[in-house]
Amino acid sequence: MAQFVVECSKGHHFTTQWVPLISFKAVRLGSERYQWCPSCRHFRMIHRVQAA
Repeated sequence: MAQFVVECSKGHHFTTQWVPLISFKAVRLGSERYQWCPSCRHFRMIHRVQAA
C-alpha cells in the first residue's frame, strides 16, 4: 500500500494509505473520501493532493 499526501476540507495536509477502489478506514464518495483528519480531529472530506 502506498502513502499519499491528502488534504481535508479545512485545508490540512497529512499522509494516508490510498488504494484505488478500496478503502479500509474511510467512506469513499466518488474521488473523495470521508475520513478522520488528525490535524483538526474531526471527520472531513479528503482528496489526494496532486504532485507539483
